[in-house]
Amino acid sequence: MKKIIKYFLIIISSLVAIIITALILIWTISNNERKIAKNFTLLSSSGKYNEATELMHNALKKEFTLESFEKAFKNAKPYIETSFQSVNIENSVTTLEGTAKTADNCTSKLYFEILDEKIISFNISPIC
Repeated sequence: MKKIIKYFLIIISSLVAIIITALILIWTISNNERKIAKNFTLLSSSGKYNEATELMHNALKKEFTLESFEKAFKNAKPYIETSFQSVNIENSVTTLEGTAKTADNCTSKLYFEILDEKIISFNISPIC
């Protein structure tokens, strides 16, 4: 019986170590993408549209012009905090989901897809 418990503990410990290693690896690999999404959110809500659009893929810039970008964010309150609860990396695309908050605690949901360190898709809703 003691051998079974010993093997069970070894297996559980190994699984926990593998899971922790995988989470650290995903966190480390996605660090740059999380910074890109955070900077984009903070810049776009602070009226720094040109800087924010530089983080977008060229194809997205054509779809979402600077004029439409300014129109979408002109009444936004500046976000002061972002956090990402979900990170998924698949087919070289990093998908991030999280939240952003303003100083008065208005919260928006964030969704980003990033390819080759450029935003290919995003959604911030509702824009505070």
